[in-house]
Amino acid sequence: MDMMKRNDTISQREQTALDIMENPAAISDEQLRQLASDGQSLDLCRSLTEIADTGVQLPDVDAELAALHHRRHRRTAKRIGLAVFFAAAASVALLLLLRPTIQVEQAEQPNPLTVYKSEPQEDDHATLQIQHQARTLDTGAKAAKLPPSIASMSAHELVYAAADSHDALAKVGIIATHQVKIPRQETFRVVLSDGTEVFLNAGSRMIYPERFAGRERGVYLEGEAYFKVAKDSGHPFVVKSRDMQARVLGTEFDMRAYADEPTSVTLLEGSVAVGEASARTLRKITPGQRAQISRRGEMDIREVDVDPCRYWKDGYFYFDKCSIEQIMKEIGRWYNVDVEFRRHRQSDMTLHFVGDRSKSLDYTLKLLNQMEKVKVSFKNGKLWID
Repeated sequence: MDMMKRNDTISQREQTALDIMENPAAISDEQLRQLASDGQSLDLCRSLTEIADTGVQLPDVDAELAALHHRRHRRTAKRIGLAVFFAAAASVALLLLLRPTIQVEQAEQPNPLTVYKSEPQEDDHATLQIQHQARTLDTGAKAAKLPPSIASMSAHELVYAAADSHDALAKVGIIATHQVKIPRQETFRVVLSDGTEVFLNAGSRMIYPERFAGRERGVYLEGEAYFKVAKDSGHPFVVKSRDMQARVLGTEFDMRAYADEPTSVTLLEGSVAVGEASARTLRKITPGQRAQISRRGEMDIREVDVDPCRYWKDGYFYFDKCSIEQIMKEIGRWYNVDVEFRRHRQSDMTLHFVGDRSKSLDYTLKLLNQMEKVKVSFKNGKLWID
């Protein structure tokens, strides 16, 4: 039908509706956007959807308009043209019910939610810095000259010589301060001079004396570490972070003190007293409890699942009913890649996931995608969750 003839009898809005009705399947995103922004049209579409469901036969568009042109009754033509427009709107309404409008999609797709940002990494192996000697040892090096306080060193382990007693240590001259730093995608074991075992997680740093002397055995932690503290009732073992401390005599516990999240201590065995880094009064927690300190300095103690603390130490990702945000943040930290969610609401989903941390990123993503709960992809150096 000639376009000029149609424009003689109906408005531009009606003309658009007629074009859509002639081929509803070809409706474009731009046409959907226009209809979605027209409140009147949407109301009419919703109302006429019910009419369309009754099976009423819609008029032949071209035939009706040809008859209207022949009779040249503009008032009648406009009335019937509107009816045709309404019928077209009903067809469009069905499409709108099946396809989300652009406005709804935009509401569900805000700016991506970034849950982890990768950090530049200087070394591929753990490094040991000896402060008073102003030198750094790569634990992966085979011919490193070790100080006498170190019994052995490898790419994944550092063992200090055992001290006979703290009284003897006081007679040993200068006691050097050591710092061990762990890269991403690595864990590291340190056996301190008192026999305490420390398992350091990726992206962690611990500062400690090469030998303990004095009334306390003190270390400083950034990141995460699992401690198996050697018993010594006369010399408490104290772990401090930027905002928290844990004091023990002999026990197993996990301290998590990454800069981008609240610091926490999880107790697995024995007893631990915890508090702010500068606090004089500490609170005791029992096995199976976690003490977490907020940015405001408030302490929260609750019962938790302690299995994740053991599993990371043994080389596994382990998450039980954890949010996908927490899971992906931990995976991003381990592989040192950015993590972003395309939709904020996806980050609240909870999953049970176990994976081998020694495997590649591609392998871990394959396991996640096989669960068919989320779709995770690695593009342009980022993990994207759809």
